[in-house]
Amino acid sequence: MKLNKQQTMAAAGGTVAVLAAVLFFKGCLTNAMSEQGGRAYLASLESKDVQSVNEAIQQKKMDKLFDSYSKGETSVFSLFQDYVFLGDSRANGFKGYGYLDSSRVLAEVSQTIRNVDDYLDVIESLKPSTVYISYGINDMASHLGSDRGENGYIDLMKEQIDKILQRVPNAKIVVNSILPASPSTRESNPEWADYDHYQDMVKAACQQYGWTYIDNTDITQNGQAPVYEKDGIHFIPSFYQTWAENIIKQSSHLKNSSSSQDSSSQEPSKDGQKEQKGDAA
Repeated sequence: MKLNKQQTMAAAGGTVAVLAAVLFFKGCLTNAMSEQGGRAYLASLESKDVQSVNEAIQQKKMDKLFDSYSKGETSVFSLFQDYVFLGDSRANGFKGYGYLDSSRVLAEVSQTIRNVDDYLDVIESLKPSTVYISYGINDMASHLGSDRGENGYIDLMKEQIDKILQRVPNAKIVVNSILPASPSTRESNPEWADYDHYQDMVKAACQQYGWTYIDNTDITQNGQAPVYEKDGIHFIPSFYQTWAENIIKQSSHLKNSSSSQDSSSQEPSKDGQKEQKGDAA
């Protein structure tokens, strides 16, 4: 049976309508699947711990920087990223000799862990992912914590570091062991007779509260290494690369990596040529 022109056009129109419906349904299905996949992806991101994600990103960045450092393409100081460094005049050497960003080294002469209070607003504004701490020599001289009992310095450390974590709750806390003065200097300064006890308290506090502890015993040879200025307290410029390497290796998974650069290759900036002097640290 032959179809007339009107019947043919009607049939064709019906076919087009069916095809359009099929394509419309397919498009809706695809969009629904895409939307569902997007929601699933967002849900997967929400399920991840934000701090863990940030740490993974930071570690990947550190891996690239360390690879560059191990090839001799950059200095160890470039591995200090998104940080603040709190301490006394010996930590001040990192900025005094031009090795680290002066705005991030919050350390001055005669300071103790009580001076954390002076920098809380700065720390909050910088929002560091890592807070390096190096106090002790002046804390011992002032017998800080002794009014709180035999291990009172542990309580004082906890109190002060809690203040930091209230401002930057996701920051990693990295605490340096107390860098000793030279033996002759210690002998002439009886206020440092409690060095071993304070050192033990710093380590115990890190173990108790989960802070990263940096053991600096080997790099100073317990005060015997030829790294001191004439005062037996402060350090010569070249020591800061050794110290920086020790901090980086002990505060990350790069602990077993060895340096490919000679300490003498790292020269301080012109702004950092002044000598670190004085009896107070």
